[in-house]
Amino acid sequence: MSNTLNRRHFIIQSLLIFLGAGVSIKSKLNFASKPDKNLKGKEEKMNSVTNRSLTAPCGLDCFNCEIFEGNITEEMKRQFASKVQKDPEEIACKGCRKEKGCRYLGQPCETLKCIESKGLEFCFECEEFPCVKLQPAKEGADRYPHNFKLFNLCRMKAVGVEKWAKEEAKLIRQRYYLGKFIPGSGPILKRK
Repeated sequence: MSNTLNRRHFIIQSLLIFLGAGVSIKSKLNFASKPDKNLKGKEEKMNSVTNRSLTAPCGLDCFNCEIFEGNITEEMKRQFASKVQKDPEEIACKGCRKEKGCRYLGQPCETLKCIESKGLEFCFECEEFPCVKLQPAKEGADRYPHNFKLFNLCRMKAVGVEKWAKEEAKLIRQRYYLGKFIPGSGPILKRK
């Protein structure tokens, strides 16, 4: 079985357990207006706003998730829908903020409730950061994106949300799922 098929199978199985994730392309923005000489600047501004709103308060990069509505394929919808016995049109996610938490969690998100009660946008803005709600766990570390959210939050705090989303988020996700862990170096991607 090819790496792509193995990865897709792995992702679908992970989604069944909880939320799952993987490496995927950023959603593309479509502009219905006439060609504009300032389009590149507008696209960058729109991506910045979109990526910010599609980043969960806990640091998950919803815009890179396999089941995010801008990334999920019809095939993935059908496969996942058959496993969870739902209509394929119910599968795609709009992101944690729009869904008011993880739609596959099956319970309210305590982190989202906490951040909203404090009037903050991201956990790294809290004076209690990092708290126990963000603590990584060994269980599910090979399947869930939740163990890299703390690293994402640290990078967002260090370089800013926009720069993190544009330059780092996808690579962090790739290193997490596809990298080989080297003590003292972190996960390293194989060079092709």
